[in-house]
Amino acid sequence: PVSLSKYVNGVYFIKLNNGVVKKMMIESLANAIYTFHVADLDGTNEIIRQFQKVNYTGKNFGYYSIQNDQFIDREPVKYNWDLCFQQYWSINPISYKVTGVLTNDSVQVVKAYPVNDVTTADDAGLTYSFDNNVIGYDWKTYDFNSNSFVISDSTVYFVIDRNAGKWKVVFTGFDGSTTGNYYFTKEFLGTVGIQDQAGSSLSVMGIYPNPIMGLARMVFTSTSQQNAEVSISDLNGRQVKGFTTHLSAGLNTIAIDGSIFADGLYMVAITTKDQTLRVKFVKQ
Repeated sequence: PVSLSKYVNGVYFIKLNNGVVKKMMIESLANAIYTFHVADLDGTNEIIRQFQKVNYTGKNFGYYSIQNDQFIDREPVKYNWDLCFQQYWSINPISYKVTGVLTNDSVQVVKAYPVNDVTTADDAGLTYSFDNNVIGYDWKTYDFNSNSFVISDSTVYFVIDRNAGKWKVVFTGFDGSTTGNYYFTKEFLGTVGIQDQAGSSLSVMGIYPNPIMGLARMVFTSTSQQNAEVSISDLNGRQVKGFTTHLSAGLNTIAIDGSIFADGLYMVAITTKDQTLRVKFVKQ
């Protein structure tokens, strides 16, 4: 075994739930396999383990329990969920544990606050974010007088899910440790094309239909005639299709043949000399 003492600059010290402190060193990542070492603080009881990413294909994370020396497969495929209701650590401004809602990495959210009426509120003029804690935990506060949680009024969250569906989400209650139950309403607002980046010369109108099953078209406008590179990639950044096209001034369309894609979420990137326009679509 390789002694962890030889890797002082790359050693992590981890305090486990049972209070025991271990040290850990990641030796390498090669061929989608992590090789890592774990030992007691004095270097004894060293073990070497390998984490194989292929065992967790299509998932955000794989897990390893140092305390139990066990690999754990604990989450669903990333395309099967949008919101995660859980406890997590937040820093605001100090680190402490909170209970709230985090989103998947392919989900966009924007918070509308304050609104006059949650039933008629819309997302006009608001900017969506891929940050996973936009919903977070502060839609509620604890009232010590009533020993219960109070839900923030005049607050609406708009969510664009992994399938490019737009939803209005309003929280109405939270039981805390009593039951752990969250209460909220959701309203489907339709399917949209998602524009990640707008510029001065290109403007997206959408991909229709979206989700895609067969042939679809991406519709957008260009302020001038210009050449563009088109790249379609999956969420891991692997290009599925790429080509060069000539844009005309005004309305343009690009055909997307859904038959060449596996089910999942994809990104279309149209790059000109001065900007890149990115739009997401779902194949199902």
